[in-house]
Amino acid sequence: MEKRRKTDSGFAVERTADRNNRDDALQERYGLRPSLRELYESGQIDRAAYEKANRLRTKGPTDPSAT
Repeated sequence: MEKRRKTDSGFAVERTADRNNRDDALQERYGLRPSLRELYESGQIDRAAYEKANRLRTKGPTDPSAT
């Protein structure tokens, strides 16, 4: 079952095993680089950029053969 909670920044965050696994894989791949949320909270990107990047990340890579 998907659970959501509001964070201090006002975003609803899904907490599922799938999301946790994706987040862990991203952390393993990119290490100490800041997350989207950290970039947003530090003011390095605005909310529109955060939401666009999050949508693209959730959607996944595009299929190059589909074009």
